[in-house]
Amino acid sequence: MTFLYDADAERGAEWAALFAERAPEIAFHYCADAVDPRSVKYLGVWHPPTDISAKDPNLEVLFSLGAGVDQFDFDALPAELPVVRMIEPGISDAMAEYVTLGSTGIAS
Repeated sequence: MTFLYDADAERGAEWAALFAERAPEIAFHYCADAVDPRSVKYLGVWHPPTDISAKDPNLEVLFSLGAGVDQFDFDALPAELPVVRMIEPGISDAMAEYVTLGSTGIAS
């Protein structure tokens, strides 16, 4: 069972440390070249690969690492693949600030 984080390597290293501490039973990788694609059960991405079924044939869950899932082409994803939009307080706060400043015309 492998979680592949396919995004920014610096953040991937932070995630790796957290997985090692809090979920050591889950193999965690943040370099796609270093893992057998058949072992990937969980994939965290900003943009999923276009050939996701071929690239990660045993994928069970796709995690969006962005603030939303607008960047995902759901027609290109397997219909049975669960997609998780992750939320954390920092993202929610930043989006609220973005919307508030955008609606008032104040440039940040």
